[in-house]
Amino acid sequence: MAVVWRNGVATITSRLGGRKVTIAGKAGRYTRNGRLLAVVRNYRDGVRLKNATGATLWRARISRTQVQILRGETEIRYVFRPYGDDRILVRQGTLLVGSVRAVENGAELVNAGGVRLGTSSSRPGNDMAVLLCAEIPPDLRAILTAVLIRRR
Repeated sequence: MAVVWRNGVATITSRLGGRKVTIAGKAGRYTRNGRLLAVVRNYRDGVRLKNATGATLWRARISRTQVQILRGETEIRYVFRPYGDDRILVRQGTLLVGSVRAVENGAELVNAGGVRLGTSSSRPGNDMAVLLCAEIPPDLRAILTAVLIRRR
């Protein structure tokens, strides 16, 4: 996945769903092939992805000790908790989904089975942990990841 910001427009190139997809976003409105995917609203406690009618699809509630990913406004689906400076564990209820951990030149994404899914040149962050949230559709996962990168 790659994210580029230029002249107020975010361009996200993703292969999360299998084939290559390009998503464009401007002023919080993200589209693919001219079709509105989500409207992003930033709040003091996190970010909400809404549909065209204003209903909340997914929400990231950010606090100092954890990040909660909610479906809609109330249903908690994932929790990210940092452990030390070098690791973030991703859980779905009590089930471990995976982790983001520091390596020599950045961070790596590892699933619960210990298989390395990807690497990044930046430090471990919640933006990478979103990539482990399989319940979120690939396009919305890419948008939420880009928004959390921007909030870093």
